[in-house]
Amino acid sequence: MSLINPANNMQFKCVDSLFGRIRRRLKSYDAAGIIDEGDWYWYIKEIIERLGVSVYDEREAIVCINDQFKGPLPEDFSYLYAAYKCKPTLDSGSKQTIFPQHGFVFYIEDTREPYRKCKNCTAAKIDYISGEKITIRTYMEGQPQVLNFNNPRLLRLTGNAKGIHCSHDCKNLFCNSPDEITIDKQHVYTNFRNDSIYMKYYALPIDEESGLPMIIDSTWVEKALEDYIVYRVMENLWFNGEAPDIDKRYQVAKLNSDDSFKSALYYCKLPSFQVVINKIRVDRKNLSVYQQTDF
Repeated sequence: MSLINPANNMQFKCVDSLFGRIRRRLKSYDAAGIIDEGDWYWYIKEIIERLGVSVYDEREAIVCINDQFKGPLPEDFSYLYAAYKCKPTLDSGSKQTIFPQHGFVFYIEDTREPYRKCKNCTAAKIDYISGEKITIRTYMEGQPQVLNFNNPRLLRLTGNAKGIHCSHDCKNLFCNSPDEITIDKQHVYTNFRNDSIYMKYYALPIDEESGLPMIIDSTWVEKALEDYIVYRVMENLWFNGEAPDIDKRYQVAKLNSDDSFKSALYYCKLPSFQVVINKIRVDRKNLSVYQQTDF
C-alpha cells in the first residue's frame, strides 16, 4: 500500500529501454557522434516536475537533527508531504536518547541490507505507526536494533520552502506549532536540536546499479519523456547548426512533444479505479438517507 495515497499502486522502471529507443530513433545522428546524452537526465527531471507529484515515488525516513539545529535531507528527496517531530529512545523501556550519528538519515524500507549506498544513512524497516509512537528496526551487520520515536507532532513549515520544496497537499503548510522547520536543497533547519523528524516525502527514485533515474511504468508518461528528449536533442542540433535540413524535423519533434505531454498530463490527473470506486461508495452512503423505504 502507498504511504501517502492508499490507492496509488504505481510501479517504477529504469530508463535503459527508453534511452535505447531514443538512440534508435536518432540513429543517423547517433552514428555521426553528434548526440550528447549528458543532458537527458535533466530533461527527464524537467518533464517529471511539470507532470507533478503523481509521477514521484512516495517514501519515508527519519532525520536526526544535530546540535547545529539542522539535519540532512534524504538523498532522493523532492517534495515534502508531512514532517513530525519525535523523540528517539531505546526499545528497552529506558528513556535514554540514542543518536547513532548526528545528522543521520534512516531510510525506512522493507530490507535487511545493513547499509544503503549513500553517505550518513542506513536502511530500516518500519514496524508500527500510531499517534503515540513510531517504531523502526534497523539492521547493522545483520543484527536488528529496535528504536522508538515517541510523541510525533506535526511541525510548522516556514520560509521559502512553502512554495518550492513542499507538495500542494503538504500537511505542514497550515500547522500551528511552536516547533518549526525550513528546507533547502540539501538540509532541513529547525528551531530545536538533538531530536528527530519523521518525514513522508515524494522522491525521484534512482537505480542504484546504473545511477539513472527511474520512471513510472506508464505508456503515456514514457512517450512524453521520449518525445521531449528527442525534441530537445533536435533543438540543440538546430541551434548549433550541426545537422543539415533539420528545420522540418525540429518542428515535427516540437509538435509531437507538446501532444504527448498533454496526453501524459491528462493521464496523471485521472483518478485511479480504486479512488472512483471509493467515491461511488461514499456517494451511495450519503444518498441512502433520501431513499424511500417500503413499509
